[in-house]
Amino acid sequence: MVPLDEVVNDIQRVIYSPSAPSSFFTNNGIAPRVFKNMLKLCSESIFLYNDNVYKQHDGVAMGSPLAPLLAEWFVAMVEEQVVQQSTSCKPIFYKRYVDDIFAIFHSITDRDNFFTILNNAHQNLTFTMDVNKSKLPFLDVSVYIKNGKYNTQVYRKPTNTGVLMNFNCEAPIKWKQSLIRCLLMRAYRNSSSFYLFQMEVKNIKSILLKNAYPDQFIEGNISKFTSDLKIDENQFKQNKCTNTKENQLVVTEFDDVYLNIPYIGKPSEKLHRKIYHRMRKYYLCVKAAYNTVKVGSYFSLKSKCSNLFGSNVVYKFTCSRDENISYLGETQRHLFKRISEHSDRKSDSPVFDHLFNCKDCQNNSNISARFSILRHSNKYNVRSLESLLIAKLSPTLNIQLGKYKGAGAKLVLYG
Repeated sequence: MVPLDEVVNDIQRVIYSPSAPSSFFTNNGIAPRVFKNMLKLCSESIFLYNDNVYKQHDGVAMGSPLAPLLAEWFVAMVEEQVVQQSTSCKPIFYKRYVDDIFAIFHSITDRDNFFTILNNAHQNLTFTMDVNKSKLPFLDVSVYIKNGKYNTQVYRKPTNTGVLMNFNCEAPIKWKQSLIRCLLMRAYRNSSSFYLFQMEVKNIKSILLKNAYPDQFIEGNISKFTSDLKIDENQFKQNKCTNTKENQLVVTEFDDVYLNIPYIGKPSEKLHRKIYHRMRKYYLCVKAAYNTVKVGSYFSLKSKCSNLFGSNVVYKFTCSRDENISYLGETQRHLFKRISEHSDRKSDSPVFDHLFNCKDCQNNSNISARFSILRHSNKYNVRSLESLLIAKLSPTLNIQLGKYKGAGAKLVLYG
C-alpha cells in the first residue's frame, strides 16, 4: 500500500527543492502548502458501497489516474534509500519495473544481504525472491542461460487462460489484425533467436485458432508481418536491431481528424467511408475511432450512485400531500446541495415557502425523497432543458415566479 502522506511530502520536497529546475508550480507562484493540498485532494479516494459513502484514509484507489505515478514514486523513493545502504552488496546488473526487480549479484551472500536491506527499507513494502539457476521470468520475458549465453523468450504465467478477442465478436477487422501483429511483435522482440521466434509463432497460432481465428487469416497476417520486417533465419539478430530502432514511437502533432463512431458492424464502417471521402474534398483526413460495448458493462457489480449526487440535472419537487403541487428547477452542482438550499430558512425559495406552510411536508422526515431527477444534461444545455420542461409541465410553484416561471434561460419559440 502506498503511504499517501509520505509520498506527497516527498514530491513536495523534490519539486520545491532549491536545486530543482523550475516547474509549472514554482513559475506560477503556487505555494508548497497549496500544491500539497491539491495533490492530496486529487489522490484521496471517496467511494460508495451498499449505499454508504466511505473515504479511504491511506493508499491510493485502483483506477485512479495518479495511482501509477504515486506507486512508482514510492518504490523509487525506497529504492534510493536501498542503494545508499547497500554499498557492499550492490548488484552487478539491476533492472526494475514498478515493484518487479531483476538483479544479478557477485555471490549468494551479496544477494541475501541486498534482499534483507530491501525488505527492511519500508514497512509497506514486502518483496519475495524467486531464485533459479536455469530460468527466471521478468515481466513477459523468460531469461535463461544456455552454453554460457543468455537467451530470452516470451513468458506466460501458469494462470494464463489464452482468452483473447474472439474472431466472431462485434469489432472492426483492423482490431483483430492489430492483435495478431501485437502478439508477433512481442515474440519478435522477446526472442533471442530465430528458432525461439518460430516456436512462439506456433504458440500464437495455436492460441488464435482456439479463439476462432481462421487459419488463412492467421497465416496471411504472419506472412505480412515477416515480410514487412524482413525476418529470416540468416540475419535475424541484425535485422532485429535495425527494426527495433526504426519502430520506436515518435510523438508528433496530429495532422489527422479522429471521429468517434459507435461500432455496430458494417453500417459503422459504411458511415466512416462516406465521411472520409466527402472530407477529402476539403483536404481533411478523417479517421474512425470506433467505440464498442462489452456485455459485462450491462451487469455492473458497483453500488448505484444515489440521485442526490447527480449534477447538471433538471429536478422536480412534489408536495407530500398533493402531487399536483410541484416545482421544477435545474442545478449544475450536486442535487443534495440544492435541496439543502431549498430547505434553508434564509433562502428566497418557493419550495421553502411551501414547506413552511404545508404540515404534511413538515411531518415528512425524509424531504429529499420528494425530489426527483427528470433529465440529465450538461452545463451548456441544462438551463435550456429546464425552460422547455417548465413550458411543457407548468409546475404550480413555478407559476408564482413571474413571466419566466423561474427558468434560468428565456424560452422563445419561433413560428
